[in-house]
Amino acid sequence: MASAAELESDLTSQRVQMGMYGLAKDHKWPNNQPPLGYDMLDDGRLQVNESEADLVRRIYKMYVRERSMPQVAFLLNEDGIRTKSGEEWCTQSVKKVVSNELYTGEYCVAGYEEHVEEYRIVSDELFEQVEDTRFRFQSREMEAERKESKSKRILEQYKQYNGFDQ
Repeated sequence: MASAAELESDLTSQRVQMGMYGLAKDHKWPNNQPPLGYDMLDDGRLQVNESEADLVRRIYKMYVRERSMPQVAFLLNEDGIRTKSGEEWCTQSVKKVVSNELYTGEYCVAGYEEHVEEYRIVSDELFEQVEDTRFRFQSREMEAERKESKSKRILEQYKQYNGFDQ
């Protein structure tokens, strides 16, 4: 009985994923909450909302200048500006904006990826400046060392667990 329920659950999951992928191929947004800078049309596609897009560009420029997500959130709140849902800005809400590649036109939903130029709000150059700022303390060497160190720890744990260490 449990295996039949598992099978049905797997089939339902696959159907949902296929449906989401189908929507994504048509550039339709997967839920009723489009990101800041966009409105959702009746057919489910996104359309740039120019007043919100101006705020997105402002946030990107502020972040490049301030180099601090908490500071950007503070300044937006000081100016009385709220998020799309009407909340105060916080570090996480700023991060959602400055890390979203959709603003460069890169539409990535449900495993489907395509460049959709009409979704662009910020230039590639501005997005790259933000990325450089976000990752300014991470170097490729540090990342490689961290991955190598993790791999060694996992291997050592595996050896120890399976008695190869003795």
